[in-house]
Amino acid sequence: MTLDEARKKIEENWTPHPQLGDNARAATGEPYVTIVSGAIKKEGDIAPFYATQDEAIAQWFATVLHYGSNRSGTLYWRCYPELERDDKTLCVYSRLLISDKPQVQPQRISQ
Repeated sequence: MTLDEARKKIEENWTPHPQLGDNARAATGEPYVTIVSGAIKKEGDIAPFYATQDEAIAQWFATVLHYGSNRSGTLYWRCYPELERDDKTLCVYSRLLISDKPQVQPQRISQ
């Protein structure tokens, strides 16, 4: 599966907000979550990298599904998934939030 196909499958599970955010917090006031291939990354953590693009995408997709498994509501993107390279290894990086909380502020739009 390509990264675009993986993103589309995620957006079939949770309806995306129409605007890409540009703030540390989504319109709900909650912080975005950094999800990389194989991990929900905290500040300072080192992201896992994989030998192939297919493996990096599959691990990212599985991690997003795991993160969202007990969540419903709207998908807020801060950073669409993108493939990062480190020498000969790869990782998918994204920032998002899945929340059913009401909006408390406008979604700040990324320019």
